[in-house]
Amino acid sequence: MKIASSLPNLALRRARTDEDTRIGTELVTAGTLYQANTERAQSFEKMVVPLRDQPNVVMDRPLLISPGWNTDLHKFDHLTRKLLASGENGDYAVYLKEGAAYRDPEATRPLDLAQIPKNIKVFVNIWDQLNSPPSVTAPQLRSNLGVLQSVVGPEKVDVLAYSMGGLATRNYLDQGGGGIRNLMILGTPNQGSQFGILAGEALDRNITWALDYCGLKPSDRPAMYWTAANSFENQDLASRWDQQRAAVDAVRIVGSREEATPSVGENPYVKGDGIVEPDLLTMPSADVRVLEGHPFYHHGALPHASGVYAEMRDFFGWREGASTLDLPPLPQPHFDTPYGKM
Repeated sequence: MKIASSLPNLALRRARTDEDTRIGTELVTAGTLYQANTERAQSFEKMVVPLRDQPNVVMDRPLLISPGWNTDLHKFDHLTRKLLASGENGDYAVYLKEGAAYRDPEATRPLDLAQIPKNIKVFVNIWDQLNSPPSVTAPQLRSNLGVLQSVVGPEKVDVLAYSMGGLATRNYLDQGGGGIRNLMILGTPNQGSQFGILAGEALDRNITWALDYCGLKPSDRPAMYWTAANSFENQDLASRWDQQRAAVDAVRIVGSREEATPSVGENPYVKGDGIVEPDLLTMPSADVRVLEGHPFYHHGALPHASGVYAEMRDFFGWREGASTLDLPPLPQPHFDTPYGKM
C-alpha cells in the first residue's frame, strides 16, 4: 500500500521536474540569444558612435526620460549628450529621483532647484530601485514631474518612456496624472511579453539554475507581473487605454523587428527587439512605428538608435540646431548576465 500510494507523488514530482526543465531551458535559451545580440550591438558601437550621424536639435519643451526595468543608470548617456550638443537645450541633464534633483544618474550630487537654469530641457527619471514595478514607479513619476515643473514652469512637457517605463507612465496617467503633452512609448510590452511569462514562472518555481544564469532574483517578481502577456496587471492597465490616451495630446509607440524574440504565438520565436514582439507593442488606434535593419534595433540599444532618434525629432517637433565637434565614444557597460541590467 505504501508503494502504491507513493506512485502518484512520484509521477507529480517527475512532471514538475519536466516542466521546470522546459521553462528553465526556454528562459536560458532566450537569455543566451539576448546577450549575444547585446554584444553584437556593442561591437557595432565600437565602429560607429551612436547618433553621430544625426543632427543636433533645438527643443521647444523639456523632455523627461523614464527608464524601464533593470535599466542601466547610464543607458541614456548617448541620447542626453546628443540633446545637449547644440548648446541650446541647457548645459547639462538633470536627474530626478524621489522628488529631488541631481547632477548625476547615481544621485550623489544634489542640485538646488532655485539654482537650476530655466533653459534646461533634458531630465531623466531615476527610480528608487532598478527593478521597481510600475505600481511603485508611477507615484515617483508624479513626484519627479512636480520637481521638473517647479524648475521650468507649469507647461506640459514631453516624455520618452522606455521599456517598462512605458507601463509606469501609462499607470501614472491611469491614476489621473497630467502634465504630459506628447508621449513616445519605446520598446514597451504594452500587451505583455513571453519573456515576462517565462521569467515569472521561473521565479515562482524557483528554478535556480536558470535564474542565476539570467541574473534574475526574487525581488524581480512584482515587475514580471506587469510585463507578462495576459497577466492581470497588464490586461487591467490595457483595459483603460482610452483613458490614458486621452490624458495626453499625442502618443507614438516605437519598437523594432530585428532579432529572435520569444513569442506568445504558435512559433516560439518571431522577429522583434529581443524582449518584445511587435504585435504586443501595439495598442488600439495608436500610431505605431516598427523599425528594421540595424544592430541598434536591439531592445537594449533602442534609446540610442538613429532611427529612433529620427522618430523623436519628428514626433516631438525638434528643430535642427547648431553644429558642434564630433561626439567621441562613451564607455560601454559590461553585463555579466543577460538580464542583470538592460
